[in-house]
This record gives sequence, C-alpha cells and structure tokens, in this order.
Amino acid sequence: MKLVPCLLCGKKWVPEVILATIEPPSRLPVRGSGVFIQARVCRARPKSHGERDALAVSEALPFLEYEIARQLMLKLKVLGRNAAFSLKSEIDIGSRLIVATTTATAVYVDALPPPRVLRISRNIAVHDDEDKQLVRLQKKIEHISAKNREWLLAESSRQQGKNRRIIAKKIKEAQLRKAAAKLESKKRHDALKQS
Repeated sequence: MKLVPCLLCGKKWVPEVILATIEPPSRLPVRGSGVFIQARVCRARPKSHGERDALAVSEALPFLEYEIARQLMLKLKVLGRNAAFSLKSEIDIGSRLIVATTTATAVYVDALPPPRVLRISRNIAVHDDEDKQLVRLQKKIEHISAKNREWLLAESSRQQGKNRRIIAKKIKEAQLRKAAAKLESKKRHDALKQS
C-alpha cells in the first residue's frame, strides 16, 4: 500500500484504502452513500484429530485471512469505493469446513485517491463454451466497475457544483452585509455631522 498526498488539503499523507472496524467519523467527507459489502471464503477442513487437527486449522487461518482481505479489496474496486468501515470478521470452524466471512460498509472518501479501474487479464486461450462464458463474465465485471466509477465522478461533479453555489451564495450574503454595514455607518456619520 502506498501513501499519497491528501486530495483535500494536499499537505498530509493518506493511504490508498482504509479498512476500519469503527463507524465512519461524522465529519469525514464522503461522496454518495455507503454500500454493504461482504466477502466469504470456504476451505475444506482436513480430517485429523487432537493436536494435528488444531495444527491444521491454525496453518489454514493465515491463508484464509489473506484470501478474504483480497476479496474485500477486489469488491471495493468493483464498487468504485476506497474505504470500508464497520468491518466485522467471523471465522466458523465446522467438522468439514472452515468458513470466513467479512462484512463492512463501503464508502468513497473524497480525501483518498479514487480506486484504480479493475482490469481482468487472461493468459489462457479460449477453448470451449465454459471459457467463453468466463470471458463474458469478466467483461461484465469490468463494465460494472467502470459504471460505478463513472457514477462517482458524476456525483463528484454534482457535489462540486452544489458547493460552488453554496460558496457563491455565502459570498453574496457577505457582500450584502458589508454594503448594509457601510450604508449604516454612513447614515450614522451623516447624523453626527448634522448634530
């Protein structure tokens, strides 16, 4: 993970992605609304007993955690989001399966860089119908990722326009207050001259 300059202030350094177990701070500038995101990984549990069983489970856990984090990052990219808050992770160990589930609320934070566009590359030639179906699925995923990114950019433009209108309104109000104060001061000054 790289650190990049903050897109709001340009002075501080921020990560490319935030994964946090806390709720998003109330003053955090986010674009759009939060989206529920979930990643799941299942692994077969080897048949063993006693200490060997515990050893097999403990050896499988790091790979499970890595895979679930990878899935979560990919889903963030597909959704066009760059932060996940309220992250909750759960690992269930059954008699035949180990299941890991992670849930979070994905948001787009304005201070962080936009997520990279998801590109899926294929190194194997297309041979049969199953391969063609996989290629179509890859194209759909890339299309969804691009649409989500476009939506966020459009939302950004709308938000910037709204912010510009608010700032222009505040400037105009300040100018009117200043002109009214100047006029009031002139009236007082004229009243003092007459007395």
